[in-house]
Amino acid sequence: MKIKIYVILFFLMLAVLSAFNSANHTTFLISPELKGSWKVVRLYGHKKDTLLSSLRIHMIIEEGGISNGFMGCNKFRTDCTVKQDSIFFGTITSTRKFCTKEYMDVEDQFRYALQNTNRYKIHKQQLYLLNGSKKLVAFTKE
Repeated sequence: MKIKIYVILFFLMLAVLSAFNSANHTTFLISPELKGSWKVVRLYGHKKDTLLSSLRIHMIIEEGGISNGFMGCNKFRTDCTVKQDSIFFGTITSTRKFCTKEYMDVEDQFRYALQNTNRYKIHKQQLYLLNGSKKLVAFTKE
C-alpha cells in the first residue's frame, strides 16, 4: 500500500513540475521573414576591416526558437524567444577552439551583441539586432 502511495505522489509531483516548466517557457512562432540563415555584415562598434568579411559569421534561426551558427572561429547554439519585435537569446553554448586574439575579439563582440539584444528590425532583407534603439549587429539574408 505504501508503495502505491509513493508511486502516485511521484507521478503527481512530475505533473506539477511539468506544468510549472511549460508555464515559464512559452514558445512563440518565429515569423517566416525572421527564420533562415543570416550572414553578419556589420558589428557596430567594430572597426570596418577585411577580417569581419573573411570570418563568414552567420546565424540560423529555426522554428521553435533554436538559433545556431558560426562566430568566426567557433560554432554556437542558443535558444531565442521572439514576441512581436522583441527577441531575447538564452545562454550561448559554443565549441572552444583557440584562435588568434583578433578572431576571439570579434567572437566576444558578437556574443556580447546576442546577449544584449532585446529587439530586432528587418528592413530590405537586412536583420538588425538592437538594444533599445541602439544597433548591435546587422545581417543580410543568405
